[in-house]
Amino acid sequence: MGSRALQGDSRERSSENGLRAGVTLSVNAQQGRVAKSISRRACGAGANPRVGAAARCKSIAVALLTDSHSRIIIAFLVLVAMTLISSVATAQGAPADPSTLSTQGHQLIEKAGSGPSSAMQLVVMLTVASLAPAIILTSTCFARFAIVFSFVRNGLATQGAPPSQVLVGMALFMTLFVMAPTGKLIYDAGVEPYLNGEISEAEAIERGTPPLRRFLLERTSERDLELFYEVSAQERPTTADDVPLRIAVPAFVLSELQTAFKMGLVILLPFLVIDLIVASVLSALGMVMLPPPIVSLPIKLLVFVAVDGWHLVVKSLLLGVA
Repeated sequence: MGSRALQGDSRERSSENGLRAGVTLSVNAQQGRVAKSISRRACGAGANPRVGAAARCKSIAVALLTDSHSRIIIAFLVLVAMTLISSVATAQGAPADPSTLSTQGHQLIEKAGSGPSSAMQLVVMLTVASLAPAIILTSTCFARFAIVFSFVRNGLATQGAPPSQVLVGMALFMTLFVMAPTGKLIYDAGVEPYLNGEISEAEAIERGTPPLRRFLLERTSERDLELFYEVSAQERPTTADDVPLRIAVPAFVLSELQTAFKMGLVILLPFLVIDLIVASVLSALGMVMLPPPIVSLPIKLLVFVAVDGWHLVVKSLLLGVA
């Protein structure tokens, strides 16, 4: 009985020691967790180097930007101040004479009353500049020149020689050369009196229209004019001055296209003959795998240069519209 009691006491003591050890371990674990959380919060609050560096860079950039803006504003203000100071110094150095000012004012008033205002002239110039491409394409021989040059290049089968810019520039300057007499007549009849204040805008247009109408009708076929008169159901004009520009311009463009294609066909026929001859010779020799354009291109260039082709083309164009 005594031994059993001793064994029971030892068991109770061991269980109490185990409970104490478990409580101690749990307390230590909880203390470790609390310490870790505290350290993390501390690092997150003020020990994160990336966040601190980004904030510092942002503040430095804002300071630099503000500094540069302030410098620009200061420089602009200094420039304005210098300009004002120089203008004031000039005005003080050269005092104005009242009689001179009154004379200049009367001259300005007389000039304003004798001619169109600068605003009106600016409006007219901008209108003419905006309509310049349409005027050049429809009221001059530019379309004929450009189309014929295009046919010449296609007949030679040279894809990029001469370039399109060269052909268009040549056609433009030939157009200016051809239109120079008509332009001078229009300027003398309507533009110059208008700029001098002698006539109004409507009268300037009325005086400048006959030279342009004469130029268009001299190069327009009667068949094309009849077409537009039939479509518009208007009475036939008795004289050339009775033809309005809204009929003369499209009829002129139609005639120019017809003339340009006729000249292009005449230019293409010799090149076509050369291509046929080269293709027949290559077929007779059994050289079927050799492309004919490779052989015909040097031959066409040789013939075109030998007869001075560009001179003949330009001469035909100029004589055709003279």
